[in-house]
Amino acid sequence: MRKMLWLVVGVISMIGCVPNEESPVSSSGVSQKTAKITTDTEGYTVEQRNIMNRLAIDNKPGSVKHLYLVSPFNGRQIFYATVKGKVTSSGKRLTPKSVNWRRNGLYTDNDTKESYGISNDGIAVSINDRWCVTNELIQDDGVYGDSSEYIYFWNENGQYIQLYVGGLAVVISDQPVSFQDVVLRTETESSDK
Repeated sequence: MRKMLWLVVGVISMIGCVPNEESPVSSSGVSQKTAKITTDTEGYTVEQRNIMNRLAIDNKPGSVKHLYLVSPFNGRQIFYATVKGKVTSSGKRLTPKSVNWRRNGLYTDNDTKESYGISNDGIAVSINDRWCVTNELIQDDGVYGDSSEYIYFWNENGQYIQLYVGGLAVVISDQPVSFQDVVLRTETESSDK
């Protein structure tokens, strides 16, 4: 009976993992398409290279960046500061936000990372010299949590620029930026003139 139960659980698990042979289709009838992406000589796409370069630039010891707050209403610079290293979002943490201190309902002072092993319970982490399990993944920059939403790019001169979305326009660059009298215009401003 026990073998039969495991067989049924195994079959149900496998059914959930069977790939759908048809492409997904939107409600309007458009099917998913793919594109052939060209990679560089090391096999990286431009997007992968951008992420790698941003991580390198953000974690370069001794680097200095330039932070500007710009009014989204008239494009005028309202704040400037140099940044030693990088700007860090308040959502970033050295430890995960949620953990499970008990493994299979039991916890002893003798538990070790090895006693947690690899399981579907999550990833073993040590907090205050006690092992626990979390479902959060450590990010590429070595910390947990999320950054504020932003886009980043390098201009044609190789200058690194980050632009944050929402509220004030936040501009971060690895080189000084000069702002004209009006850099950003909203639709409301343009129609007033």
